[in-house]
Amino acid sequence: MSIRGPIIGRRDLETSYKRYILKRSGQNLRCCQGHLCNKDYSSLPTQKPGSQNSYPTPTSNIYTQSPHISICQSGKQCYNGGNCQSSNCICPDGVFGDHCEYTDIRGTSFLLVFPQTQYPDCQSQQALIGTRQNGIFHKFSFSSHYNTSIQYSPKLYTTHFNKSVAMTSDGTFLHGVELSFSSKVSLYALTYCNKSTEKYSEGYMAIPTNFLSTKYIIPMYTANSQYALIVVAAFKPNTIVNIYQKRNKAKYTFKNVVLSAYETYQISNSYDLSGTLITSTEPIAVVSGHVDNYIAAGGYNPFMEMVLPSDQWDRVYVIPHIARRPSKIVRIYSNQPTNVTVHYQYKIELKSIPERSFLDFDHGVISYFNASNDVMVMVFPKGLADYSGDSYMMTVPGINQYLSAYEFAVPSEFTNFISITVSSNALDGFILDGNPMHHENGSHIFGGPNHYSTFTMPIHSGVHQISHTANVRFGLWVYGDGPKDGYGYPAGMAFRTNTK
Repeated sequence: MSIRGPIIGRRDLETSYKRYILKRSGQNLRCCQGHLCNKDYSSLPTQKPGSQNSYPTPTSNIYTQSPHISICQSGKQCYNGGNCQSSNCICPDGVFGDHCEYTDIRGTSFLLVFPQTQYPDCQSQQALIGTRQNGIFHKFSFSSHYNTSIQYSPKLYTTHFNKSVAMTSDGTFLHGVELSFSSKVSLYALTYCNKSTEKYSEGYMAIPTNFLSTKYIIPMYTANSQYALIVVAAFKPNTIVNIYQKRNKAKYTFKNVVLSAYETYQISNSYDLSGTLITSTEPIAVVSGHVDNYIAAGGYNPFMEMVLPSDQWDRVYVIPHIARRPSKIVRIYSNQPTNVTVHYQYKIELKSIPERSFLDFDHGVISYFNASNDVMVMVFPKGLADYSGDSYMMTVPGINQYLSAYEFAVPSEFTNFISITVSSNALDGFILDGNPMHHENGSHIFGGPNHYSTFTMPIHSGVHQISHTANVRFGLWVYGDGPKDGYGYPAGMAFRTNTK
């Protein structure tokens, strides 16, 4: 029968204020085979959004974050927690020590959202599945509430979505998809447009739903952009999302929105929204970027990245070398006043970052830095003047978030590369797809008591596995270039498990 109320089943008609649906009887509904009843929804929220002109001051606990303390092998303290016997953790000062309470963020459940792009009629979306196993995954569309089951394998590692999963304007919608897998995988989202007159792409590493959180700082770099974007997706009903918006480093407006499960909300602005704070009453997925953007040269390309929760930042970073990109913008975000020591190849600089702000530097060669508080780092490779590669945005995990092995996926139709950062004494010994990996000498830097190196190498599309014979931990990034095109994302990372 046609009723007003919770969204259970297939929607027939939706407006901004009422929903008419087909509903099966019963109070406690669960997933079933078919498209009328795939998810259990609760009642629509009754809270009203707050005024867009008021700006309540966030409570102090938004900005504070206690370090997790353990003892390094040297006897010094390591902030990442635990008291383990492993020798794979690196302390804030670069001393090797314990590695506790971190876990690989491969997962079995993911929410994917795709921000608006310049040409929505051309825009297509897909996910790439990084695993060497075979299995089944379930694809649940937010808009149609339709659930399908699909096989995946190292040869069947991509899945495509229809246009209903992508945002096309600001506001609240049901645009997105949930993917649930029979075993843990690494997952990457890719948006692309490929036609005779236009070509663009961008991708991000997806964060599993069990690692979604309630506090985020928005990263982006607005150079020559039409619109900066923020997209939020709710995983649970009655999720209140608070947006403390910043515009060009200044406080701008406060907004809040109440979302039902699987509702998505997009906000855009012509100004740089870096430093915007987003908090929520329930875990949410957050994606930031631009409708289109370019930096220094090349063509326009959409930017998008799934934002790391602020409880998953690090303090020590090595910026990877990016193949074919002689220069890139590095932006460091902080939640509170923070001092940063940046080691270049030939000099050291001391920098300060104000509360909920960021620091930029133009990066051409390898650099290492450590911060007095946890920070988030993004890299924005500049576009190429011959249009053989466009700019994009990519997350840089900290050295405490490196893994000792990765299973990852690389898209087709690009000239693809990987970048690796590792301790200089472990440059040799990498195993790629079961074979010793040969690479040219990397760039080196001295950071604290340790030496680090970074190198790049080309790689073909498909699913790959990489590890090291000495089981050392290393950073890994995947990216690619094409005519008026480019994309990039980290292959994986470790997350803290004791964030309370």
